[in-house]
Amino acid sequence: MNKKLLNLALVAIATMLMLSCSKTENGNVEYIPFQETDDGQWGMISMDGKVLFKDEFKNKPTIVRDGRFFVRTKEGVWEMYDASEKPKKIGDDYAHTSGFRNGRALVAIKNQPVSIIDTEGKIIKKLDKIENHEVDGVRAYKGNYAVFMTVDSLWGAIDKDGDCVVKPEYYSLNNCGDGKFIGVNAKYKKFVQKEQKNKVKISVINTTGKVLFDFSADKYENTQNQFTDGKLAISVKKDGKETWGIIDDKGEMVIKPSSKLKSIGSINGDVFTYNNGDGWGLMNIKGETLIRAKYEFLYYDEDKTLIAVVKDGDSYEYKYIDIKDNQIGDDTYVEATLYSMFDGKHAWVKPNDKIYSLIDKECKQIDGLPDIVNIGTYEGESYIESDFVDLEKLIAAFGIKDNGVMGFDTKSTPKEVVKKAVELNSVGGSKEHPAGTPY
Repeated sequence: MNKKLLNLALVAIATMLMLSCSKTENGNVEYIPFQETDDGQWGMISMDGKVLFKDEFKNKPTIVRDGRFFVRTKEGVWEMYDASEKPKKIGDDYAHTSGFRNGRALVAIKNQPVSIIDTEGKIIKKLDKIENHEVDGVRAYKGNYAVFMTVDSLWGAIDKDGDCVVKPEYYSLNNCGDGKFIGVNAKYKKFVQKEQKNKVKISVINTTGKVLFDFSADKYENTQNQFTDGKLAISVKKDGKETWGIIDDKGEMVIKPSSKLKSIGSINGDVFTYNNGDGWGLMNIKGETLIRAKYEFLYYDEDKTLIAVVKDGDSYEYKYIDIKDNQIGDDTYVEATLYSMFDGKHAWVKPNDKIYSLIDKECKQIDGLPDIVNIGTYEGESYIESDFVDLEKLIAAFGIKDNGVMGFDTKSTPKEVVKKAVELNSVGGSKEHPAGTPY
């Protein structure tokens, strides 16, 4: 693998770190799509290697959760099917879909608002309005919670039945992690836009909407997107150098930032992966090194299993190791996936550039697999929005009238236009030249 491809692979793993939930939060993956030839049609295979059906769909389906999957048609709409030997279409046609998590999916039927459906396609709730705010779109469920945005750019969160748990009062709001959201209240919007971090508070919010604690945005240089096992990685900058540490869910420092922590990756219980500038290793919250920082990348999966990326000459390979740095099994791979992405018991690997294989927790290959040249791990869209546009409301929102827009027309003077633009917060300025001045 060349350096460019390695970087892409590492970015993919890092993305999984930030976006994935554990299998217990989203439910197990039951089947994944596969192809036996590059130009063949797609089938489905279970996580223990049993083929459900072959050569059934021209377009790649989503993975299967809750016995359901989606396939996009040539017209660009999504259809839902049951996971059976002869897949049967269920429900409506959807312009957008998230795929299922814990018996719920977010969908948008053409010209309708975003809705929550169950596995029979029944609409549980239409999300046209939440807390008297019109909804623009909803992020895919992470566990039993989903973050939504209103048309007036406020963020909040709902539970699996569509009930609001975090009111739309936030300028930004991260996905739920470990039962907590991280957000910035909308009252700090102008300070965020002016990059005045010392005037902005970052809030940690629980799943009832209660703010557990706040901290100033300038306290840390960066933070990870969400809490894991009651911990959050943070960084500080001193003398131009950024170092990382960990706080708990009360805001107390667990691991103080230090020069040997240039970056922190995945946190799992009392251990975490870290980079010291030379490579990736494993450490516990006592500060004890469990695995020396020697790997190109290291990701803690679960059950004391890690994926390590090592360099071998001009190429790179993946292997599975335990927390004592012992390799699990004898093989290395050109690609490897996380057990926690699927059912916690199996992972997909590429022993070479031509074919995929399925392994168990001892890294033993499952017997009787067909030839598999491609697999699919797509779950569905990450942000589901309606394609419905209320033209009357759109025109009113933009202030469009027969003789002008937003309160001025072709006869308005430059001074009037600038004044209106300042009122609408659509023109910037500086300390030397404030917005609206002749400059």
